[in-house]
Amino acid sequence: MVAAFFVAAACEEEGWTGYATDALQERYSAVATGLVIGSVWAAWHIIPYVQAGHSVLWIAWQCVAPVALRVLIVWLHNNTGRSVFIACVFHTMINVSTALFPTKGSRYDPAAPRADRDRRDVAMGSPDAGPVSLRDLSRRRLDELQRHSTGLGSGAAQGRSSMTTSSESAELRDGRLTRP
Repeated sequence: MVAAFFVAAACEEEGWTGYATDALQERYSAVATGLVIGSVWAAWHIIPYVQAGHSVLWIAWQCVAPVALRVLIVWLHNNTGRSVFIACVFHTMINVSTALFPTKGSRYDPAAPRADRDRRDVAMGSPDAGPVSLRDLSRRRLDELQRHSTGLGSGAAQGRSSMTTSSESAELRDGRLTRP
């Protein structure tokens, strides 16, 4: 996985850093260069975000990340002897870390309401977690079970995960968790 992400990052960084960064820095400051390339980099990803069904708010907040990250990459490039390799490594790290986080729970979501972020923080044991009731966390678990049971298709045994133990073998029916 890391190798595949590195190859993809190297292809992008050859253009963004190897070609565009130095050319823009002949005219603009490092920060301005990062902002310009970051804006283009963000725009580059808008179509896939729309195709993935993300909301306009999610897309707007997600576009902040590549701009900020590009400013960091330009700084790395400038402070490592104009190394495109370091830009590739950093870009790879961004992609790998995003892929390795779980889909639900601690995954970065720029447009998540504060309550969702609090639930993730509590689930991950963050000291910055806001007040969240056990009922909120239970509701989230029920929602996850419901999504899981409907996503398994006909191979699922009445909405139960194949990885549940006998003490966890609860079923979800009409949005309610029932014990056998």
